[in-house]
Amino acid sequence: MSTTWYTHIEQGREVSMSPAAAGRLANALTLGLVPRRHLFELAGLAEAARPGGGTDTLPAALAASVNVIESPAYVLDAHWTARAWNGAAATLFGDWLGGPDHNLLRYVFLNPSARRFVVGWEVRARRLLAEFRADTSGRAADEILAGLIQELRAGCTSFGRWWDEQ
Repeated sequence: MSTTWYTHIEQGREVSMSPAAAGRLANALTLGLVPRRHLFELAGLAEAARPGGGTDTLPAALAASVNVIESPAYVLDAHWTARAWNGAAATLFGDWLGGPDHNLLRYVFLNPSARRFVVGWEVRARRLLAEFRADTSGRAADEILAGLIQELRAGCTSFGRWWDEQ
């Protein structure tokens, strides 16, 4: 990547960038997950899966940090799947974190036990959906995210109705 090309990017000029080039730029700038995602959104690109699994690798320090928190704590990835949690969270959220699927949205909207566990389920579920929408807006190119939304719409009429209200 030339300095001229990079300068054109900084100046907001029209440049064509492949996902691989954007990934190399993000790596060179040592961007974290959120700034990296922002770079891809600004470029109008969908990030391809990184080596070793999903589109984001959980830093070891972040995974370890939940264990120093005394209260229930967990880390969600870009698709709202718990990637790390502490013992207090495992105890409190046993139905969710103790099962095979650690996606928070699937638990809240598709698991019948969530409606019994979450006090004021409708209010909390609506708030969770609003937070999810705000977190994921502008990521229409994310096929995993689109599939998750479709699954939730098909499996929970409340999710589908509330999703359409916006």
